[in-house]
Amino acid sequence: MRKRFILLIAAAAAGGVWMLVSSNEESAPEKTKAPDEDLSELDEMDVYSFLEHRLHTYHASTVAVFGSSVAAGTGADRYSESWAGRLEERLQHITDEQHVELNNHGVDGYSSEDMLERGVVEAELSQEVDLVIIETGILNDFYRNISPNSSIDNIHQLIQQARAEASDAVVIVMNPNPAIAYENGEPELDAEYQNFAGQIAEELEREEGILFINASMPFYEKADNGREMEKYIGDGIHPNSEGYQLWYEHVNAYFEKTHIQQAQ
Repeated sequence: MRKRFILLIAAAAAGGVWMLVSSNEESAPEKTKAPDEDLSELDEMDVYSFLEHRLHTYHASTVAVFGSSVAAGTGADRYSESWAGRLEERLQHITDEQHVELNNHGVDGYSSEDMLERGVVEAELSQEVDLVIIETGILNDFYRNISPNSSIDNIHQLIQQARAEASDAVVIVMNPNPAIAYENGEPELDAEYQNFAGQIAEELEREEGILFINASMPFYEKADNGREMEKYIGDGIHPNSEGYQLWYEHVNAYFEKTHIQQAQ
């Protein structure tokens, strides 16, 4: 029976294009709890170890990315230099013989509201999914004057949809990069967006059972003003290849250290 295991990454911020990054499929066992699968051991696994376990158990595992243009890699010189492209390359090396498939469904301009109204999570998920990462789309929320409370509510609904459609999946939520505002032609960190995103991050970080990645953090660690931030976010919204490298390194470190038991 052909099965796929999907790691969902809903990304959001500035936009994206529908993109299928890879689509290898192979025959795999029925995705039910294997007789020798000790679920208590899964609690001690980091994200990469969890995917490796699923590869060994079912001989297939898939990553799916959802969100906007920063999910699809807009701003990078080439897709392989986006955070998702770099993650895909990393997933090729989980084992010597098998790799995790990555499907990218980033859509240009998508907000958290768009993802709900257009049903992208429900349309693309199934019970065969292993890991769902939802990048929230809040840059577009901000520019469309969606309130922080509405964004948080939308994100909760997206999480509920993911858990309903893929009950065995681990769900990870991810906020996007910072933004730059231009005052009198000079680049400045967009303080209004920073405050907006901070309210959402604070809420998600304190909720139990939600795995949360704040992809803004590595940018703020490298740049504390607009001129420095331009090195990583050339057009004020989309990271360039160097910025996506920061983003990927942050995600990679999170995958290596975070136990999936925290999502329960």
